[in-house]
Amino acid sequence: MAKKKDVLGHDPLMALDEIVQEADSETARAQDSDQDIPEAVVERSDVFRFGPSLSIAEIEETRKQLISSIEIAQELSLDLQDTSYIDGAGLQLLIALERTLDAREMRYEWKGISEEIKDQMALYGLPGFFKV
Repeated sequence: MAKKKDVLGHDPLMALDEIVQEADSETARAQDSDQDIPEAVVERSDVFRFGPSLSIAEIEETRKQLISSIEIAQELSLDLQDTSYIDGAGLQLLIALERTLDAREMRYEWKGISEEIKDQMALYGLPGFFKV
């Protein structure tokens, strides 16, 4: 499937896959060299709770937390129960997240999606985005 070129010529979330792959490589090197893996990698966390707003102001911190969760979990429950607003940057993050999880063949589920969020996704032209 051909990738669509971003209209602005730059996708700020494109690096998500690269960062995850780099972290995978570091974990593999640590395992191969008999080094201890940091405790956060050993623990299993299967729920990621998004904050009240998923906007450009929160994207970078949320992206970092998602990368950590992807690294330590075998499957994820993505909880939007507390989220009442998603802007275009937040939408980009969610799309990149789904693509990353699908590419890694990682099991995940969306939970706690309010009617408010479903309406916002419909406004973006993605009424059936969340696979619930």
